[in-house]
Amino acid sequence: MKILIVVLLVVIAFCVAVLYDARKITKKYFGKQDQNQIAWALKAITCIIIVACGAAIVYFIYKGI
Repeated sequence: MKILIVVLLVVIAFCVAVLYDARKITKKYFGKQDQNQIAWALKAITCIIIVACGAAIVYFIYKGI
């Protein structure tokens, strides 16, 4: 289960990078009109993933696995 925790930490690190660069990512792949909405959605999705991974890590640590 230690490997699972490491994988979750890597996912969190990747999501933080996406959260920071959301505006740049949307500029590169999407048109000008959709940019604000897609950047907001991308940030919201990554925040949800970060919280879910963090909760899973806390669960695994306190469960003692």
